[in-house]
Amino acid sequence: TSRLRYPSGMGAGTFRLLLLLVAAAGWMRAAEEPAADKLLRQGLVALDRGELAAARRDLEAASKLNPREPRAWLALAQTYWKSGLKKQAGSAAARAASLGGADPLIQRGLAIFYTEAGEWEQAGRFEAAYAVSTRDREAAVRAAMLFLQAGRADAAIETAQRALAADNHAK
Repeated sequence: TSRLRYPSGMGAGTFRLLLLLVAAAGWMRAAEEPAADKLLRQGLVALDRGELAAARRDLEAASKLNPREPRAWLALAQTYWKSGLKKQAGSAAARAASLGGADPLIQRGLAIFYTEAGEWEQAGRFEAAYAVSTRDREAAVRAAMLFLQAGRADAAIETAQRALAADNHAK
């Protein structure tokens, strides 16, 4: 199967960087869950280095200490995916979506995860949500492309129309 490439050339390295940025956005709340936050940071660093066993250990521990933290579940999804644990990756991504699906950074991370997994429709849904959340026109284009890759021309057209309407309304 062909892989969709983001116009910006987004790849696995960029995904790891995005995860680090997502973690950084939450570090201000470190006083709430200091042990979980430390484990999350350690896990993200290990993931970035390709140390999947260490990333898995730390991220699983972080998700146990703070099971309502979507960033931990998103990072765990990527770790499982890279480890070849597809079913666990899907479950962790679903958990991240249920906990943080309204957060633009989580939406973007899930769009990237599902793109890498070849789940084009799911990727399109999260990219479209991200486009709406941030009013990012490039994200709307990426979402439409993902929907087309999934064979969902109707969703691609709807996404494009919504982006055009928002753009015209902003002027």
